[in-house]
Amino acid sequence: MENSGTSASTLDKKWSSSGWNGKFYWYRTIRRCGKTWFQCGISANDRTPSSGKPSHSFTCKLMPRVGYTEQKIMKACEETAKALKFHRGPTGGRCDSCDFRNVQEVCKLGKYSMSRSQFRMMMDKHDKMCSCGCFDVGCHAISITETSTSKLALGQNLELSDDLSAGEWTFVPEESSPAKAYWTRTVKSGDEIWNQYGVSKDHQTPHDDQPDFSFTCK
Repeated sequence: MENSGTSASTLDKKWSSSGWNGKFYWYRTIRRCGKTWFQCGISANDRTPSSGKPSHSFTCKLMPRVGYTEQKIMKACEETAKALKFHRGPTGGRCDSCDFRNVQEVCKLGKYSMSRSQFRMMMDKHDKMCSCGCFDVGCHAISITETSTSKLALGQNLELSDDLSAGEWTFVPEESSPAKAYWTRTVKSGDEIWNQYGVSKDHQTPHDDQPDFSFTCK
């Protein structure tokens, strides 16, 4: 699963592999929107895939929270990839249902699997350090970020999965208190329906018919 969702760039690095003891993972940096993003992934085996890229991957936009650095986030990304590789491997239980997009409900090993819990913990560790939201909705989430970034993230998910679709944003005005006006819409992923909410900077309807900030509730 390739999750960059954008055209290839001459500044994109080639995939490199690292790891040991069944925890081999892939990583590289790419340039998008004038910024450096970090990609990690895993493959069905430890060798270079014939496609030249991992079977499952995610893209972190390296958006450090207060007190953290891009280097620490990249380390957390690598630990997350290794945790999934272990979870899907023979020692971790050979789970073939979990990936970077879905781990909470579909794990065939059950919610008490130790390797599953470790994988989930690594994802949470990343989210504590980084606000890019790459594990929130699909692989690239609509987190509490500028909608221009969130819109790109949703577009990436639409390219990755045919069962992910979003409705139109609806503006909900509050005439008695304009500061409480907000936006809402639904996103459908398979049989699940998630709600998205957002607000505008000036509490008025933006010209592009979408909020400036938004988040997703599952």
